[in-house]
Amino acid sequence: SNNATFTDIIRSEAADSLPNGANRLIDIDFVAKSDTTYIGLGNQSDSIGKYSKMRYFTPELQRINLGAPSISPLTARDSSVTVSGEPNAVLTIVLPNGEKISRVADSKGTATFDIPKQAVGSEITATQAIEGAVSDASSCIVGLNAPTLSPVDEASLSITIKGEVGATITLVLPGGTSMMKVANTQGEATFSINNLKENDVIKATQTLNGQKSPEGSTIVQAKAANPPTIAPFTTADTNLVVTGEPGAKITVLLPDGTELSKTAGADGKATFNIGTQDVGAVIKATQTGSNGKTSDSASITVTQGKVAAPTINGLTTDDTTVTGTGIPGASVKVTLENGMEYTGIVKTDGTYSITIPKQAFNRLVGVTQTLNN
Repeated sequence: SNNATFTDIIRSEAADSLPNGANRLIDIDFVAKSDTTYIGLGNQSDSIGKYSKMRYFTPELQRINLGAPSISPLTARDSSVTVSGEPNAVLTIVLPNGEKISRVADSKGTATFDIPKQAVGSEITATQAIEGAVSDASSCIVGLNAPTLSPVDEASLSITIKGEVGATITLVLPGGTSMMKVANTQGEATFSINNLKENDVIKATQTLNGQKSPEGSTIVQAKAANPPTIAPFTTADTNLVVTGEPGAKITVLLPDGTELSKTAGADGKATFNIGTQDVGAVIKATQTGSNGKTSDSASITVTQGKVAAPTINGLTTDDTTVTGTGIPGASVKVTLENGMEYTGIVKTDGTYSITIPKQAFNRLVGVTQTLNN
């Protein structure tokens, strides 16, 4: 029958009643309509051959042409393998060293096995068993991953390919030229290259123990320009000069986050009026070439510019205070003719006032100011 309820009978054969203890061999030839066939024996049947509900034993399931399971592709870097067969079948794999591992497939017919990494070219086999039937074995040869290629740009003079230790690495350049090297103990091989162009494709494969990997590739990138050069800038300056490649887009980032951009002239220079900046502030700049690639940033730190001399108001023999103007926050030093020194700080309004002894007529009094050392 095609089902366990024997409502879809393929063929039936009647047998006469036999004395107790007697046996009779009955051969039935039939053509199965599926890969599952049920065989049963009833104690009686009606005129159309339908079995009664009572049977001497439970119908036996016979599997016809139980297919071999499939094994997922496996490489030398994998530590697990997935086998697919019939739902709830017992899946068994045999490793190259002869070790057998069995698992019951899930409702989708798959089971995943944790295994040690296997050598390239070694073979793993798998079978499935269900209800007494065992399939033929399927097999999988341990292969190779595609090698990885280091990034390169138009100016690159070498490329490094990483694969398996001892593998033969084959590099194919954009013009079709190929080169081969054996990977070192780190699995790497380095090749000399030149005359690359943006969007060129470089390809590579690796071969080991008779197995060839899929192809790996990398695309040649446009080369970014070098960082531009920023002229020194002090607290006394207002114009910033940046030098890059002629025609490049020069972008300046000021300490307050403001961005300014200009196109470099034929001499590669671009000048920005950025006003005065505080000492210690950092100014950054990049350049973007005609290929759209932006350089790394260059930077400078604003240094203290030349400090102007403070002013000093006139003094008489009756005065005990030196006054004048300077740079807010600057340190003012008053030096008397006898070498004595007195100091003070310029206020936020730009004025200072420092007490000194009364001075004789026609004595010299000098004043200097210091800012940011």
